[in-house]
Amino acid sequence: MDHPFEDATYFSAVLPPRLYKQAEEYFPPTAALRPATLSAHSKRYKVDGVRELLRLSPEAKDVFRNFSATVEAWSEVSRALASDAFREALFRKLHVPEDVIARSQDFRMQADVGGFTLGSHPDAPQKIVTMMLYCPKSPSDADTLGTCLHTHAQHERFKRTNRVDECEVKFKFAPNTGYAFRVSSRSFHSVIVPEGSFRRTLLVNWYTTSEPFMNGRRKPWWKTLLDVLISEA
Repeated sequence: MDHPFEDATYFSAVLPPRLYKQAEEYFPPTAALRPATLSAHSKRYKVDGVRELLRLSPEAKDVFRNFSATVEAWSEVSRALASDAFREALFRKLHVPEDVIARSQDFRMQADVGGFTLGSHPDAPQKIVTMMLYCPKSPSDADTLGTCLHTHAQHERFKRTNRVDECEVKFKFAPNTGYAFRVSSRSFHSVIVPEGSFRRTLLVNWYTTSEPFMNGRRKPWWKTLLDVLISEA
């Protein structure tokens, strides 16, 4: 049957209202974020977690409305979403097999500017679960900036035309909402950010590898060997 993958969920009220308000108020400014290095991610800017925030230069920290408040708010978000209890509950919800072990996680605040596109793709097989939380700046973005899920037929049409013309399911881009899915060869999804729009999100991924995997970035040989060894454990 041709339908979007089943192991996906959309949720609301992800964070306690107080914490979401702080995270939204102190979302890192785009001027302090670095461009994503992959060519496919042109017009995407990001910072990889609180540790990278703390490593910013004094000049970059001056761009923040309140750098200390930003670190405090996002540290609390990170602690909650990195907890074993949260991961275990999410993996159960998405029917992740018990023998699949999460060996690394990344936590990325990111901003996509108008013109950003990421066509239909399933995500790297080294990922176990992809999760994204939405942090819109305007209610008018609710029906335009959400992630699309695609059928296999829609993905094949995208491969032929390089255009995303249809969307089987589109998540609403609303405050304090988000989605998660179990990565598979059929977990096709995409996003288009229209010109003049601005999309703020938090991306959290869990991986089978010893460190977060990025397409196009080679790991040292010894880390590749480590992943082979631990995959046999």
